[in-house]
Amino acid sequence: SILLQGQQFPLLARAPSLCSILVPHGSLSPARALPPRPRDEGTAPGRSHRFLIAMRNTHVGSRWVSSLLRSHPQVASYREWFKLYRCCAEPPRAGRAPQLKPGMACPQVGDGASLPALWNHTLAQWFVATERRFEETRRAGGKGAWVGFKNLLPVDIAPQRPRQPCGALGEARRRGLEDAFFGALASLGVRVVCLHRANVLAQATSAAVRANPARGAVLRSGVLLRRAAEEAHFLGVCARQAARVPVFVVGYEELYRGDAQAVLAALQRFLGLEPRRLASSTSKHGPANHTARVANAAELAASPVLRAMLRADFGADPAAERAAAGCPPVAWQPKLKAASAVPRAGG
Repeated sequence: SILLQGQQFPLLARAPSLCSILVPHGSLSPARALPPRPRDEGTAPGRSHRFLIAMRNTHVGSRWVSSLLRSHPQVASYREWFKLYRCCAEPPRAGRAPQLKPGMACPQVGDGASLPALWNHTLAQWFVATERRFEETRRAGGKGAWVGFKNLLPVDIAPQRPRQPCGALGEARRRGLEDAFFGALASLGVRVVCLHRANVLAQATSAAVRANPARGAVLRSGVLLRRAAEEAHFLGVCARQAARVPVFVVGYEELYRGDAQAVLAALQRFLGLEPRRLASSTSKHGPANHTARVANAAELAASPVLRAMLRADFGADPAAERAAAGCPPVAWQPKLKAASAVPRAGG
C-alpha cells in the first residue's frame, strides 16, 4: 500500500495488469430466476423487470447506454436518481462533507448500520414509484415493463481516494457494505449491468477536453494508473457479487469500437428482452482520436499499461487482446444462455 495524506491506499502501489482490465463482455452469472421478492413486491403478471447500470467512474458512456436501452419500446431507463451513493458510513473528514441535493439527507453520521437500511428503502421506493407511474402501459407489456437507472456505486464500496470525503474503512467493513448493497438489489429482483471503460486514458481525455475544448490535455500518469486500478477493482466487485445477483459486464470500447449490435443483443437477452436494434439520440463528447489531444503522450508511454491505452482501439476486442497479452481464461464467465432460457416472470 501507499501512504497519502496520512491514509493508506492499497490499490495505488502498482499499476494493474492489462489482464485485470481487459474483461470481455457477457454474463458473469448464469441468467437465472431471481430470489422471491417481498410479498408487496411479488411477481404477479405485469410486474416489471428491474435493472441497474452500475459504474465506478464517470465518462464511461452511461448516458449513451441508458439512451440506447430507453429506445426499446418496453424499457423506461433513467439517468442518475439514487444520489445517496454519496452518503458515508463513517463521518466525513473535516471540510469534506458530500454535496447532496436539497431534501436528500444522509443517515446519522457514524451510524453505519443505517446506511444499508437507507439503501433498501430508497431503492424500493424508486422502483415501486416508477412502476406505478407506468402502471397502465406496463401491464400491457409496453413502456415501463422494464425499469432501471444508472448510477455510480456507493462511495464506501470503492477503495478510498486521496480526496474522497468519507472517513476511511477497513477492508472487512467495506466488503460488508458491498454485500449489503448488492443484497438490497437482490431482494428487489434487480439485474446489474456493470459498465466499465478499459481505456482510462481516453476517459480522462474526454473529461479534460469537455472542460476545456481549446487546450490539449496534460494527464498525470499516477492519476491514470489509480483509475485503472479502480476499474479493475470494480470488475472484481462485479465478479464477486455475481453469486448474489445476475450480473452482466459490458465495456464502453466494445460498444464504440467493436460490434455494438452484437453486444447490445446479448445485453437485451440478459435483461429478458426480445432483442431489437437500439438507437440513441446522444452525441459523443470526447474526441474520436484522443491521442492527438494528449499533450504529454510521450511521457505517458513510459508506462506499459498507458502505452497500450494510447491506441484508440484499446479494449475494443478484449478477448483478442487478452489472448495476445497471454492472459489466462476468465474462469467466471460462462456463455450466455439463449433468449428463450431467460425467465420472463419475476426476473
